[in-house]
Amino acid sequence: NLSRGEDFIETVWRQSDMPAPERVAPPAVVTAKSKAKLREQALDVRAAFKISKAVTVLNVTGKLNGAEVFKVALDDPDLTTANATVGIYRLDKITDQPQVVISTYTGGAHCCTHTWVITRPANESEWRLVDLGVRDGEGYAMEDVDADGSIELIGIDNNFLYAFDNYAESYAPVVYSQLAGDKIVDRSSDKALHD
Repeated sequence: NLSRGEDFIETVWRQSDMPAPERVAPPAVVTAKSKAKLREQALDVRAAFKISKAVTVLNVTGKLNGAEVFKVALDDPDLTTANATVGIYRLDKITDQPQVVISTYTGGAHCCTHTWVITRPANESEWRLVDLGVRDGEGYAMEDVDADGSIELIGIDNNFLYAFDNYAESYAPVVYSQLAGDKIVDRSSDKALHD
């Protein structure tokens, strides 16, 4: 309440006028000692590390109605900590199946999270691994900002981290991205995300 009411003209906005964003379930954690098992609709996903002296590999398999539809072996250098998260989310609303999001922290001073998405683009039969690259800090936050049924990936523009000052004094603007097929589209200027 900003006044005693004598100059009140009209209510222009109420929290209840906004569509409620879709709640994003937390991802499962995969470590050298723990595996992950997830299920969404008819999609079952399993993830586990295989560690040898030479390499650390994260194996992620997906079954749709009991039949294996993808098997991914990530042997990226960022997996040396043998700690990752795996979640199932609806990132692309026009696909008939949700997407699998894998993230791992690379370690290092004020550094990074590497993220991948496993998806089957609309009107295609093959699942694909999409490398979203390395982002500063905890990587992407995920929220259905515009309540359209697909989750936006929210991050910062890493190009600004050292652009005008040192890391601690820098400010990076927020970037909104969307999965479209097997590509990431920048939606930062989309008015629907800022209303």
